[in-house]
Amino acid sequence: MPVLLFCYGTIQGQSNLIRAEKQKLSSVKDSIGYINSINRLGMLYHMRNLDSALYYSIKAKEMATRLQYPKGVADADNVIATIFAMRGMYQESLQLLTQALSAYSAQKDSANVSQVTINMSNVYGSLNDSTKALNLLRQVIRTGSKDSIMSLAYANYCMANSTLSDDSSQYYINKTREIASRYNDYRMLIGVKELESDFLLKKGRIKESLKVLADALAEARKYELNEQEIYLLNSYARYYKNQPDSALHYAWSSYQLAKENGYVVALIPLLQDVLSFTELLGNKDKIISVQKLLETTMAEENENLKKFVGDYIKYNIIQGDNAVLSIINKNSKTKIWLLVSICVVSLFLLLFMYRLYQVSRKHESELGKLN
Repeated sequence: MPVLLFCYGTIQGQSNLIRAEKQKLSSVKDSIGYINSINRLGMLYHMRNLDSALYYSIKAKEMATRLQYPKGVADADNVIATIFAMRGMYQESLQLLTQALSAYSAQKDSANVSQVTINMSNVYGSLNDSTKALNLLRQVIRTGSKDSIMSLAYANYCMANSTLSDDSSQYYINKTREIASRYNDYRMLIGVKELESDFLLKKGRIKESLKVLADALAEARKYELNEQEIYLLNSYARYYKNQPDSALHYAWSSYQLAKENGYVVALIPLLQDVLSFTELLGNKDKIISVQKLLETTMAEENENLKKFVGDYIKYNIIQGDNAVLSIINKNSKTKIWLLVSICVVSLFLLLFMYRLYQVSRKHESELGKLN
């Protein structure tokens, strides 16, 4: 079960949150509030439209840099890094996360330090470096932070560490539930139920596992948490992997929900699951149909990736040009101030010389009178 790092907090559907944030954006007056709002929009879009997520986070970073607002820059870097990781650009992601971590550490922002460290752990997990990933999660857990983010650290550690004993797994599940309950974090509480379902399934307690999974799915639908519903339906497909008909039903439902709600990032892995269950059933026509759909989706994703990389390259070029212009403007300002200083000094010299001339004429007049 993937736990999504930017999706804890107010319990509303993702579409409702985006709509509400856009409405709020139009009424925000101060610059800091505006930067925070567009950074949040970038975060909300990260599972739905990576282009929109990148647009908002870059805009936030530009404004925060110009206004010298370090938290705004770090928040934007955090979102952009997550987008990079989802696009498979892991080195670029780690570079930005390192910058964000340094900025949050300087601001003594413990919650975001923990969150960025967890994000880095997930990137290393994607690179199959489980040792580094687990060490980073242990580092967060050792801090003993009282923030709600700790529920995410415990949940991720429980998922990432396949060597945990049953008692240890239960301990981390309980810790996750305890913290999530304290902060009324229903997203994480739903995640806890999925962890429990997996744990019960491994123990062979199949009926109990299915009941917990059903409760989690019902709550995800109740709170209109489409993203979690997608992954829970996919968990159902894995649960029924020995019954291809049922597995295919849930895998297809998961894909359709992702398609309908614009979760484009999840489409390819979900279609791959659909294809694997379709192949188990052996219907050649359906297999060919799903293969074509997967090929089309992969081609679209490839084009999106090219556009995404192109947009970011353009952004970097613009940023570079802006940096050059900034230096030129700075040099120009320096030259202007230098000229102004020369003019002022020259004016003082002229006034001084004129004063000396007046004194000289006065002395000459007095000398004439004396003679």
